[in-house]
Amino acid sequence: MRHILLAGIVFIGMLYGCRSQADTKAPAGIIPRDSMISLMAAIELNEAALKIQQTNINRDSLNKLSVRSYDSVYSYYRSSPQRFKISLDYYQNNLDDFQKMLDEVILRLTQQRDSLQHH
Repeated sequence: MRHILLAGIVFIGMLYGCRSQADTKAPAGIIPRDSMISLMAAIELNEAALKIQQTNINRDSLNKLSVRSYDSVYSYYRSSPQRFKISLDYYQNNLDDFQKMLDEVILRLTQQRDSLQHH
């Protein structure tokens, strides 16, 4: 399940083409690379938690929970959905590096899972 969002992100990146990041000027306010990786991992965890909850609560409650949980994630990372989207678009301009970022997201999620399993 956790790969669904990442697969969607990769697919969206492919739609934008394979322009080089060097050819694209970084817009103001881009989330730093390491923070972006952390935010992407947090969004993936949030998405997984919401998928688990969808069987336990009604649709309206799930929508309200979704809004609150995403607001919380963005707030924690001092970001916004718009800033995330602009940063995502920017990083997807270099698909090779973006794939490395996705690999790092998966690595961080795996490390967190392993840490929880060993406690």
